Amino acid sequence: MSKYLPMAFLSAILAVTACKKEAPEAPVEQAPATMAREMPDAGKLEQVAIQATGEGRSVQAAVDQAIQLAVEQVNGKSIDASATHYQAGVAIAVGSENIEIGTAAFQNLVSTRTRGVVSNFKILKQEKSILGDSHKVTIEANIAKFVRPESANRLRLAIAPFRTRQGAYRVDTREFSSEEIARRLRTDLTTALTQTDRFAVLDREFSAEVNAELDEISSGRVASEDFARIGQQLATDYVLVAQLDRFGYERHERALRTSDRVLVSHSGGATLSFRLINVTTNQIAMADQVEIALPATAPTTLGTSIDSASVVETLMKGLSNNASSKVLAKLFPVTVLSVQGNDVVLSQGGSAVAEGSHYSVVLRGQEMKDPQTGQSLGRVEKPCCVIAITKVTPTLSYGQIISSSLDVQKAFQPGALELQGKVAQGAPTPMESVGEEDASDDEPAAAAPAKAQKKAHPAATAPAEAPAAKEDANW
Repeated sequence: MSKYLPMAFLSAILAVTACKKEAPEAPVEQAPATMAREMPDAGKLEQVAIQATGEGRSVQAAVDQAIQLAVEQVNGKSIDASATHYQAGVAIAVGSENIEIGTAAFQNLVSTRTRGVVSNFKILKQEKSILGDSHKVTIEANIAKFVRPESANRLRLAIAPFRTRQGAYRVDTREFSSEEIARRLRTDLTTALTQTDRFAVLDREFSAEVNAELDEISSGRVASEDFARIGQQLATDYVLVAQLDRFGYERHERALRTSDRVLVSHSGGATLSFRLINVTTNQIAMADQVEIALPATAPTTLGTSIDSASVVETLMKGLSNNASSKVLAKLFPVTVLSVQGNDVVLSQGGSAVAEGSHYSVVLRGQEMKDPQTGQSLGRVEKPCCVIAITKVTPTLSYGQIISSSLDVQKAFQPGALELQGKVAQGAPTPMESVGEEDASDDEPAAAAPAKAQKKAHPAATAPAEAPAAKEDANW
């Protein structure tokens, strides 16, 4: 019986082994996908393997040309391949630094002389002409390449310093430097357009500071591979030029003939004219102006209280927001991205739309062309609906459909539903009959003087006027 024990024991072992093989493996837990925001994309450096062939009267000259061609294939002319630090082949053949081509020491020298732009260098092939007066060298090298950030692919825009018509602007009794007003207004417009995330807005104000950082890279005091960042500055597609035609809130005084009292009132506003110029063709792509009118105060002998700094801020903010909105409407109209019932998501946020405001929306249809020139005249537009903006973020905005003349869900397709101008809250909508309109915040100050003085500009207030002053026929 003992001679069967080993067989039974072996069978038991095999059975256990089989069970272990047939048992399913435990599932590997996957790390949960993060919902965190991605890191900002400022561009990055990567290594690109490239082969290049150079020719010259010596092996060193052929190597020089091959290195230059390899760099130019990857980075174009952005890195000056003719600069002294690329002449590695010529340099090593002079003086005591005579290093044999093809050795590890030569590869290290090439990497050092090219500031790390060329690495893992090696010669693949070397030929000599029949007459012996020409050499051809094929090399393989890793070239450091700067990969631009995705934002660099946007439409590039530079904002030129604003022009002014006078040396100073008056607000009540204070004068403000036109140069300072123009600088601050340019900063506000730059901020507004940058926050749209539709442009690569190029800085033209702090060029000295940027160039100082580039000089730091060129000096060799930073990592050698960062030298590939040199020459990567972007050229602009459009430049925005502007002129401040009017700016101020002036104080008007007039003495009464029947008394020694003085009637005081204020009026003013601001006007900014601007052009968008195609830098390559010098064509004017857009010419427009924006105007801000502040409500005039009624003449009074009791004095007024004007916060000059607040008036300046109101005028500048209004001009910059209106100008950026017009540029966006011309180049990047706001469209509906998503429709879920009455809830919509719009393609822009920031200053493109205002939270709490109502906007009309049109449905874009067939494209129309001029029969003589063949030029596109735009697409047919049909009134669609009115949207109330409920939330605004830097890049998106959210709203609700408050009235419509068609099935928005059915009509929706990317780019088809486009925002038009702002509409007064309480005005007739596509689903309502036209009747008497309610007064709105958007109505001109002249149409509702009492409301304009209270709401349109809180910085300018005047106490109630005495009947005698209001009825004075000498005003």
